[in-house]
Amino acid sequence: MQALELRMAGRNYQEIADALGYGDRSGAYRAVKTALEHGSRETVEHHRRINTRRINKILSDFWPRMLNGDQVAAKLCYQGISILRAMHGLDAPIRVVMQEEANRLAAELGLDPEAIVKEAEAIIRRGAAG
Repeated sequence: MQALELRMAGRNYQEIADALGYGDRSGAYRAVKTALEHGSRETVEHHRRINTRRINKILSDFWPRMLNGDQVAAKLCYQGISILRAMHGLDAPIRVVMQEEANRLAAELGLDPEAIVKEAEAIIRRGAAG
């Protein structure tokens, strides 16, 4: 929980690792992730609200620059929107629909449904990065 509290206070993973004695930032990342997975609903919601506000601030600052063709701003906006979508579970229904369609195609064509989903996700990522 201490790692999560530091993260919510705005510390980066390396700072958390240094403060709590983790070998590197990956240990701090795992500690925050574990705290979110096992924390109370209130803690998770509080973390989500704080990060939503932070990302919205970044988007409001960089959106006009992105609209004027700034590629760095466009990348930041894309990343911010992607994080918001993941935080709020907006992409979960897409995965369910993809899995259902993959199961149908796999049965019809004799293919591995997980391989179909992985390939579809790779195509979506390439299109989004493009």
